[in-house]
Amino acid sequence: MKMKSIALIFLFFILNIALFGQKKEPGIQYLSLEMRDGNTLQGKLVEKRGDTLVLETATLGTLTVSVKNIKSITTLDTERFVKGEFWFENPHGTRGFFAPTGYGLRKGEGYYSNIFLFINSAAYGFTDHFTVGVGADVFTIFTGNAPVMLYVTPKLSFQAGKNFSYGVGVLAGSFGWNNDRIAMGIAYGIGTIGNRDKNVSLGLGYGYWDGNWANRPVVTVSGQYRVARKVGLMTENYILPGGFFGVTGVRLMNVNFSFDLGLLYYSEIGSDSPIAPFPFLGVAFPFGHKKVK
Repeated sequence: MKMKSIALIFLFFILNIALFGQKKEPGIQYLSLEMRDGNTLQGKLVEKRGDTLVLETATLGTLTVSVKNIKSITTLDTERFVKGEFWFENPHGTRGFFAPTGYGLRKGEGYYSNIFLFINSAAYGFTDHFTVGVGADVFTIFTGNAPVMLYVTPKLSFQAGKNFSYGVGVLAGSFGWNNDRIAMGIAYGIGTIGNRDKNVSLGLGYGYWDGNWANRPVVTVSGQYRVARKVGLMTENYILPGGFFGVTGVRLMNVNFSFDLGLLYYSEIGSDSPIAPFPFLGVAFPFGHKKVK
């Protein structure tokens, strides 16, 4: 089976999860207890007995905690608990391997990412709706023997309802040598169904190269499905005027970093010999947001 067929089957699986897999436990309350001794307890509130709380935790079992030993109590989102274990929020729900999702960074959040060791970028949320990223091909800057890519990526994003977000933005930059640079970029819009853990995104963009806009758009269809606390599956696919390009793989993550590993694939329209899949590697480090373990 061709790689793109596998990617599309996986994508429809994610869509089913994103639309119909969101479940809540009615009447259940989860708490994070900051204790006076410096420890933190997280779990489901079973019962309140006078001056004590009965908490069901994933690792320590059921605990009875005296209120006088608690420094602060925070109510946690019930959807962040899976089988009693607290899942930190996906620190990279705003992006896939390359492309953005409909979600944006919140005010004060940011990240640095590196793809293939030489494509470096950073993004920062100036408001809850406005994110700006910058990027550069640092490897070729130092070697001086190849064209250098520089770009900026402003993006506006909004949430319409609990499980739908959308955004518009541009990638504007230049490519080439010091005295011979070509302006390039893309203007796009994208919508995302689902939450930051399980979602499907559909986007459309028009490319710009050396003074000319493309006659036909690029369509992107992507999805993310978090299968474990620190593991997510991803696919990202582009329908180009002359072919099909995509990446499918896995994201390993915690609150401090993420590591993306996948396969790149490409085929031209009318070609019986698609290019063999190529490994994809990327890392990213979030900053500026509250880290909840």
